[in-house]
Amino acid sequence: MKRWAWWCWLIVVVACGLQVQRSMVVTDVSSFLPGPADAAQRLMIGQLRDGLSTRILLVGLQLDTLPDARPSAQQTRNLVAASRALRVRLAADPAVAWVSNGDLDGLEPERDRLFAARYLLSPAIDAQHFSPTGLAQAFERLAATLASARGAAIRPIASADPTLSALQLLGKASRQAAAQTADGVWLGSDGRVAIVLLETNARGHEIDRLRATIGAVRQHAGDALQAWPAGETRPVIGFGGAAYFNVQSHDAIGRDAEQLALLAAALVAAVLLWALRSPRFLALAIVPVATGALAGFAAVGWSTNTIHGITLAFGVTLIGEAVDYAIYTFVQSDEHGRHSPLFWRQVYLAAVTSLIGFGAMYFSGFAGLQQLGLFSIVGLLAAVGCTRWLLPGLLPRVTPAGVADRFAWLPTLILRMRAWRWPVLLVALACVVLLAQRQGDIWQDNLDSLSSASALDTRRDALLREAVHLPDLRTMIAVRGTDLEDALQRAEATTQVLDNLVAAKVLTGFDSPTDLLASQALQKSRQAALPLADVLRARVLEATRGGPLRAEAFEPLIADVAAARAMPPVDLAYYSGTILARWLNAQIVRSADGVTVLILLRGAPSAPELRARLPGVTLVDLKGDVELLVAQYRQRAMVAALIGTALIFLALAWQLRRARAVLSMAATIACTITITSGLLLLLAGRLTVFHLVSLLLVVGVASNYTLFFSTLSPQPQQRQRASLSVLLAAASTFIAFSTLAFSSTPVLAMIGLTVSIGVAVGLVASMVFAADSQAG
Repeated sequence: MKRWAWWCWLIVVVACGLQVQRSMVVTDVSSFLPGPADAAQRLMIGQLRDGLSTRILLVGLQLDTLPDARPSAQQTRNLVAASRALRVRLAADPAVAWVSNGDLDGLEPERDRLFAARYLLSPAIDAQHFSPTGLAQAFERLAATLASARGAAIRPIASADPTLSALQLLGKASRQAAAQTADGVWLGSDGRVAIVLLETNARGHEIDRLRATIGAVRQHAGDALQAWPAGETRPVIGFGGAAYFNVQSHDAIGRDAEQLALLAAALVAAVLLWALRSPRFLALAIVPVATGALAGFAAVGWSTNTIHGITLAFGVTLIGEAVDYAIYTFVQSDEHGRHSPLFWRQVYLAAVTSLIGFGAMYFSGFAGLQQLGLFSIVGLLAAVGCTRWLLPGLLPRVTPAGVADRFAWLPTLILRMRAWRWPVLLVALACVVLLAQRQGDIWQDNLDSLSSASALDTRRDALLREAVHLPDLRTMIAVRGTDLEDALQRAEATTQVLDNLVAAKVLTGFDSPTDLLASQALQKSRQAALPLADVLRARVLEATRGGPLRAEAFEPLIADVAAARAMPPVDLAYYSGTILARWLNAQIVRSADGVTVLILLRGAPSAPELRARLPGVTLVDLKGDVELLVAQYRQRAMVAALIGTALIFLALAWQLRRARAVLSMAATIACTITITSGLLLLLAGRLTVFHLVSLLLVVGVASNYTLFFSTLSPQPQQRQRASLSVLLAAASTFIAFSTLAFSSTPVLAMIGLTVSIGVAVGLVASMVFAADSQAG
């Protein structure tokens, strides 16, 4: 073996290790969606990755009582106290952007700023609002309200805001329409859970910061419950919201990457050690596996500066793929360490067919799948290079005694397997019939297939969201303008239509940035409708004459209207340091081609019905639009898979160049695809685009087996060695992907299940349809 090969290997390993160390691990689900094709899709993907929904966290303090039992009055008081204590603690935490527990007393900055700007923002302000008739009606309503049960709450602002313009805006500031207890905090519909809603400062893809924030929130919740009465069971702390699920998904992927890799490595090592009885080979086989994994991760990190967590977990599959070539090299060598003249050409061709399968991932259009493809392509090339240039001089020269005797039955088994050709063809035909019958209901394109959340977490999240009436952050209206002013004016026109839908009870409600940030044109028109101080004073005197209210009590009104006339238009900077600033910034998206205002909807009907009622309006349906995007990609992926299969077929046909061998190969690949697809449909119910892309990996793997079985030597020893190498390679690949099938991460489980089934079916089919030919 040449020394330069080892020096090259050492340099590559060190460089790859440094690159991997610099790369950041991410887990956002948007990576496993097709690349956006237009501005609307870019907006959608951006919202999935870093939108407001990804930073929302819900905290529930749940009483552990019987499901139908209402809490006692004392338990309710304790929950209210714990909720307020938790809100105070979270408000002081720099990791929290804003927090609300439904208590309006915690919104003093918002209340003060909205009160000062009420005459520029209230939709009630027009030329008639401060007319003598308008004021007379307002004073009449005010007198009745002051005499009612609400009088005590209204009295502090009555002299400065007799028309009660601020109340509507305060409702917007609270961002809530949820039912509240008499104590003013969210306790859920059954009164058993105190709910706190917050936004993290960490962005959706900053998993480490999100995890730290959730840990801090858990600690704050525990501290808030320290005052819980002794002898009573403390409430259970539960979480909901996309921020929580992002962290849970990341941690699950991390556990899978570590545990599945160890399990796969241990199982593959056990099988190879049992079969080959060579610890030296086992130690050397680690070199191409480890080198391939390191090179693959480095290539991904170099290309994007990030490594998706799923790519890390997918690394276990390289254990099965990379070790195959070491198995072929060791087992198919003779007692002098030499191989047949065709051997390395077969190995290279086997690698090419696998690379075509991984290439389908790379050219898929999914950033996440592109990472998996790049990782596998580079890793496989590095593994093959190590096997070719490093291992031959180090591998044992002779297969340990007894190995050949224990597997002497293999060539006979392959001959007997040919009797099963018609049964296998009948099973394949049955699978074709099944696929044809289910043609209209085979594919599943929704996001649910990517979620690793448990049923309990999903149910808790839904209950917490419903309790606080959180807007459906998956459905929103996007209003685009050339700049912020243009976008706000267009959004104001849209809200007029939405008001009609609310009145018609098509919508429960909506949250538009224009409620709190009206366009400058609209604000100036409202300013123009405000009367001068002397004019307003005279109108107040006229409107109060003969009534229970005194005109001189409303001098604060006159001063505030005069201040509003001179006030500059409200902009985003006006809300700096408040919850409203964060919420508004989340609903105003800036890009190179303009500004988009997002209007959040409550109680929205289906997306098709909304689009029918809102012609010309851009509706962002994160669930439906993603499903449509995936479905459109699936059609392209189907074409790419067919092209990839054709390329693999042509590559093998070029190598075999014999009609019988080519027919054997075609039968093997066709039966493998149809039977694997049929079994997947029976096991999974419906297939996804990830099953589809994985099927091309199956084609690549099965083609390796049929390549060796179709070129078996007539010499018994060589036939036995080649058969054994394929059997052990298939066992290693099957083990690696089978462990992946048990992953809690749906994407990995889909790929693992597909390829593990395909490996088993492909091995059987390649033996059943093996051509009775000689290497030539």
